[in-house]
Amino acid sequence: MSLAPALGTAAVELTKFARAAFEIRMPAQPDRVAQARKTTAAHLARWGVPLALADDVVLVVSELVTNAIEHGQGDVVLRVERRRAHLYVGVADGSPVRAAIRPTNEEDPGGRGLVLVDALSAGWGTTEDGQLTWAHVTNSGGRA
Repeated sequence: MSLAPALGTAAVELTKFARAAFEIRMPAQPDRVAQARKTTAAHLARWGVPLALADDVVLVVSELVTNAIEHGQGDVVLRVERRRAHLYVGVADGSPVRAAIRPTNEEDPGGRGLVLVDALSAGWGTTEDGQLTWAHVTNSGGRA
């Protein structure tokens, strides 16, 4: 399955980078979130991504992988791509239920992951079949 939908917004400092990518498949186990963060951070460092931007991407990866593990079906596939103007994060989880921001209250222990993804990314969404959630992260931060 290809994990590369829609275009993102421009980020001047990323335009010097050539396209690069990695993809990992992992069982839907909570301890795999740390593996996804470490693998992502290592690739971003190797690609020369600025630290502040890399931190945002690692947090987006953490939230999307956690969401896939908690709500998906079967293995989780993480793909991160360095594109000309942004970094793309895609997480496939086999579930036909589309990820969506849901209302929470102060007592809820979780449920804020997609709010963070929305704040840190230039855009995010899901495929029509719901099996892939993606985000574009730029060095200009979120939509604000």
